[in-house]
Amino acid sequence: MSDPPPAAVAFPDPGSVIYFIFGEKGDGSSSYETVNRSLTTYWYGFPFELDGKRYFSGFVYSGPQKFGEFAGEAMAVSNHETQATISVATFEASVPGSEKPWDFLGAQLYVGDLGRNYEANAIDEDRRPVTYLANDGRYFLAIPTSYLAGGGVNVRTFEVFAMSRGEDGMLWKYLGSVGGGAENNASCDSGPDSAGLPACFDSRGSLAFRAGSDDVMPGIQVLMQGTNVDASGKVVPVHAGAVTEYLYDSGRSKYRQVEHSQ
Repeated sequence: MSDPPPAAVAFPDPGSVIYFIFGEKGDGSSSYETVNRSLTTYWYGFPFELDGKRYFSGFVYSGPQKFGEFAGEAMAVSNHETQATISVATFEASVPGSEKPWDFLGAQLYVGDLGRNYEANAIDEDRRPVTYLANDGRYFLAIPTSYLAGGGVNVRTFEVFAMSRGEDGMLWKYLGSVGGGAENNASCDSGPDSAGLPACFDSRGSLAFRAGSDDVMPGIQVLMQGTNVDASGKVVPVHAGAVTEYLYDSGRSKYRQVEHSQ
């Protein structure tokens, strides 16, 4: 008789992720004050596998009043006054039968700045993350997110990160935001009860990483589908095969959209 399959192992909970980053215990919730009374909130949990080993990285974001000396390290200062600062803790799955299911590998107080109004963009649960493994072992992650813009428009985005492995362990870095479409379904003219509202549109982008010339910093392509609104306010289909390209800008340490001449 074969052994029963192992029970599913729960990932590190939000409170534990925050604790391992800042060393401050909360009340068990996913959002509480940490260093310098900065409100820190659990944002995204990412389980992944590399070289046959299972890992989990938990990302959190913090608002203002978060800078100063902490644990002997000088925390980085944001250049974006209204953006949130991203931190991360990474764990490795323990061997079966261990007392603890996850071993703490390390934490980064500063991964990058993103979002608006001191909050990270909301995770879009309707879309899946996209990953890419470069030849040098660098691991890329595009997290689907969204935010509410003016006029009731929900803007879809991808937040792009890269993880490198070296003597200092696994280190994540934020590489910028990439467009992923938009929709206004919650505030558009969808019937008699909503007459007079703007016309409904809904566009959605599918992201893919493409190997670069050295296969270290891949390009990004976003294939758009659905409908958009043109300059006259008319809803029109997205052009078939419409692709937006992004390349890594080493000067800005971010991905930027490629502008094609007309």
